[in-house]
Amino acid sequence: MVKFPVKISNKLIRNRLTVDSDCSTNLSSTEIKIIIMLASVIKPEQKEFLLHKISVREFCKFWNVGYGGAQIKSVSKAIAQLASQKFRIDNNIFSWLDSTSKTDNGIMYLKFDDSLSVYLLDLKSNYTKFDINNIIDLKSKDSIYLYLYFKSLVSQGHYNLTLENAYKILGNGRYFTKSEFERNILKKSICEINAKTDINVSWKYVENFGYPEIIRFFIKSKEEHPQRTTVKQPKTACIDIFVDDKEPIFYPLYDRIEFANENELPF
Repeated sequence: MVKFPVKISNKLIRNRLTVDSDCSTNLSSTEIKIIIMLASVIKPEQKEFLLHKISVREFCKFWNVGYGGAQIKSVSKAIAQLASQKFRIDNNIFSWLDSTSKTDNGIMYLKFDDSLSVYLLDLKSNYTKFDINNIIDLKSKDSIYLYLYFKSLVSQGHYNLTLENAYKILGNGRYFTKSEFERNILKKSICEINAKTDINVSWKYVENFGYPEIIRFFIKSKEEHPQRTTVKQPKTACIDIFVDDKEPIFYPLYDRIEFANENELPF
């Protein structure tokens, strides 16, 4: 199976891509898909962010979502939000997208903000690498969030969270009873992750002798991820991708995502 690898700093995943520390700017599923898609075209030797363009129609086709007026509005809103939203990591201010990122006549113009280069370019350590195919078939936003969060922890083997922190990180700050959290987040999303991705996750409650209750998560990679049954090819687009960390090949992926010169922007 052709792979579409994405590399993102663990700090960006755990602090902003899956959870916001004040839970006020959690990303929508459309926003996170835009970020992941744009990160997938970053080359290992790349030193600066490039402007790309892709049609909204092909964006929707790639992610298996319906295309129409409502979706165009949703994508336009997501890009505007990502370009205007400011967030803080370690007392530094960041934005997701550069101010040139917009939609016009059904075309998305996308470029990461330069402030994110430390978390996306020329990563040598403390990053998570995953195949975008693992996310395409995940139906819920919660499943996408949990997959990214647990994927960044797979090298640790297991990870402990208090129940309160589990609500905040895995439940995106929403209010739950314990039974609701277990039923709607843990069981539902982890079941989907185990069935459709390259990791397996399990959990158990751990006694903490009068202190806040702890959930221990066990995360491991599958030895061999089964080939996806829904194959989205061929598509009439051109992009450099990498197969099994070897030399880049020319392969159809999007119709079409390509480099864009800022002088050609129609706005």
